[in-house]
Amino acid sequence: MARVAWTLTDNSSSTPTTYTFAINPNSFTPPNRKASIVQEQTVSAAGGVILFQGRDTVPRGRMSGVVTTQTDYQNLKAEFDKWYPLDLTDDLGQTWTILITDVSWTREKRKLNPWHFTYTVDFYVLT
Repeated sequence: MARVAWTLTDNSSSTPTTYTFAINPNSFTPPNRKASIVQEQTVSAAGGVILFQGRDTVPRGRMSGVVTTQTDYQNLKAEFDKWYPLDLTDDLGQTWTILITDVSWTREKRKLNPWHFTYTVDFYVLT
Protein backbone atom coordinates (compact mmCIF):
# COMPACT_ATOMS: atom_id res chain seq x y z
CA MET A 1 0.00 0.00 0.00
CA ALA A 2 1.34 3.43 -0.93
CA ARG A 3 2.11 5.98 1.77
CA VAL A 4 -0.37 8.83 2.11
CA ALA A 5 1.38 11.84 3.60
CA TRP A 6 -0.10 14.23 6.14
CA THR A 7 -0.22 17.89 5.14
CA LEU A 8 -0.47 21.35 6.68
CA THR A 9 -2.08 23.93 4.40
CA ASP A 10 -1.62 27.65 4.92
CA ASN A 11 -4.58 29.54 3.45
CA SER A 12 -3.52 32.96 4.74
CA SER A 13 -2.65 34.34 1.30
CA SER A 14 -4.37 34.28 -2.08
CA THR A 15 -2.18 31.31 -3.05
CA PRO A 16 -2.37 28.52 -0.43
CA THR A 17 0.88 26.74 0.41
CA THR A 18 1.06 23.16 1.57
CA TYR A 19 3.71 21.48 3.71
CA THR A 20 3.86 17.71 3.22
CA PHE A 21 5.22 15.74 6.17
CA ALA A 22 8.33 13.75 5.19
CA ILE A 23 7.46 11.35 8.03
CA ASN A 24 3.86 11.20 9.21
CA PRO A 25 3.23 11.86 12.92
CA ASN A 26 3.57 8.66 14.94
CA SER A 27 1.03 9.69 17.56
CA PHE A 28 -2.22 11.60 17.10
CA THR A 29 -5.00 12.39 19.54
CA PRO A 30 -7.94 13.54 17.45
CA PRO A 31 -10.24 16.23 18.82
CA ASN A 32 -13.18 14.99 20.84
CA ARG A 33 -16.40 16.56 22.06
CA LYS A 34 -16.37 17.72 25.67
CA ALA A 35 -19.58 19.04 27.18
CA SER A 36 -19.63 22.06 29.45
CA ILE A 37 -21.71 21.15 32.51
CA VAL A 38 -22.38 23.28 35.60
CA GLN A 39 -24.12 21.83 38.64
CA GLU A 40 -26.01 23.57 41.41
CA GLN A 41 -27.65 22.11 44.48
CA THR A 42 -31.10 23.31 45.42
CA VAL A 43 -31.76 24.75 48.86
CA SER A 44 -34.62 22.34 49.47
CA ALA A 45 -34.41 19.78 52.28
CA ALA A 46 -33.76 16.99 49.76
CA GLY A 47 -30.94 19.07 48.21
CA GLY A 48 -31.52 17.95 44.61
CA VAL A 49 -28.90 18.67 41.97
CA ILE A 50 -29.69 20.78 38.90
CA LEU A 51 -27.44 20.43 35.87
CA PHE A 52 -26.98 23.15 33.27
CA GLN A 53 -25.42 22.31 29.94
CA GLY A 54 -23.66 25.09 28.08
CA ARG A 55 -21.81 25.10 24.81
CA ASP A 56 -19.16 22.46 24.25
CA THR A 57 -15.60 23.45 25.08
CA VAL A 58 -13.24 24.13 22.18
CA PRO A 59 -11.90 20.78 20.96
CA ARG A 60 -8.19 20.14 21.49
CA GLY A 61 -5.83 17.73 19.80
CA ARG A 62 -2.21 16.62 19.97
CA MET A 63 0.26 15.03 17.61
CA SER A 64 3.87 14.00 17.87
CA GLY A 65 6.46 12.68 15.51
CA VAL A 66 10.04 12.80 14.34
CA VAL A 67 12.18 14.66 11.82
CA THR A 68 15.53 13.36 10.64
CA THR A 69 16.98 16.04 8.36
CA GLN A 70 17.91 19.70 8.74
CA THR A 71 15.58 20.71 5.89
CA ASP A 72 12.60 18.88 7.39
CA TYR A 73 13.33 20.36 10.81
CA GLN A 74 13.53 23.93 9.50
CA ASN A 75 10.47 23.62 7.25
CA LEU A 76 8.28 21.98 9.88
CA LYS A 77 9.43 24.42 12.55
CA ALA A 78 8.47 27.31 10.24
CA GLU A 79 4.97 25.81 9.87
CA PHE A 80 4.58 25.24 13.61
CA ASP A 81 5.68 28.83 14.33
CA LYS A 82 2.68 30.28 12.47
CA TRP A 83 0.25 31.99 14.84
CA TYR A 84 -2.83 31.74 12.61
CA PRO A 85 -5.06 28.80 11.60
CA LEU A 86 -3.78 26.03 9.34
CA ASP A 87 -5.58 23.07 7.76
CA LEU A 88 -4.27 19.70 8.96
CA THR A 89 -5.08 16.70 6.76
CA ASP A 90 -4.24 13.18 7.89
CA ASP A 91 -3.61 10.00 5.91
CA LEU A 92 -7.32 9.10 6.07
CA GLY A 93 -8.32 12.33 4.33
CA GLN A 94 -9.77 13.93 7.46
CA THR A 95 -9.18 17.68 7.64
CA TRP A 96 -9.29 20.02 10.63
CA THR A 97 -8.67 23.74 10.83
CA ILE A 98 -6.26 24.05 13.74
CA LEU A 99 -4.58 26.76 15.77
CA ILE A 100 -1.28 25.60 17.27
CA THR A 101 -0.97 26.50 20.95
CA ASP A 102 2.16 24.67 22.09
CA VAL A 103 5.16 23.11 20.36
CA SER A 104 8.01 21.27 22.02
CA TRP A 105 11.11 19.93 20.30
CA THR A 106 13.54 17.39 21.72
CA ARG A 107 16.87 16.77 20.09
CA GLU A 108 17.69 13.08 20.11
CA LYS A 109 21.40 12.34 20.19
CA ARG A 110 22.33 10.22 17.22
CA LYS A 111 25.96 9.65 16.29
CA LEU A 112 25.26 9.53 12.56
CA ASN A 113 22.38 12.02 12.47
CA PRO A 114 22.65 15.32 14.38
CA TRP A 115 19.27 16.48 12.98
CA HIS A 116 17.12 13.85 14.68
CA PHE A 117 14.35 15.63 16.62
CA THR A 118 11.06 14.56 18.12
CA TYR A 119 8.21 17.05 18.43
CA THR A 120 4.90 17.36 20.22
CA VAL A 121 2.24 19.82 19.10
CA ASP A 122 -0.93 20.82 20.96
CA PHE A 123 -3.67 22.61 19.07
CA TYR A 124 -7.24 23.89 19.17
CA VAL A 125 -9.65 22.79 16.46
CA LEU A 126 -11.58 25.70 14.99
CA THR A 127 -13.97 23.78 12.73
